Amino acid sequence: LNLALSTKADVKDLDGNPDVTYTLSVSTKSNISDDHIFNIKSEVKKWLTTKINVFGLYKHEYYNEKEDFQFKVGLGVKL
Repeated sequence: LNLALSTKADVKDLDGNPDVTYTLSVSTKSNISDDHIFNIKSEVKKWLTTKINVFGLYKHEYYNEKEDFQFKVGLGVKL
């Protein structure tokens, strides 16, 4: 069983160029017997130019009562 929900929002500046991008994703996977995985992922990008952004990423995963999470901050380049 796999279920997922994802949404994205783009905010543009006055010139119509991308300014801020928000992404949120929630998913769950299960084999109905033993293994159950639940993921939450969120990302925010602040565009400095049309090809360069600064981003923050949050990822949280639950796997059979264990949890793992990540935070990332970085510089992105759109090719």
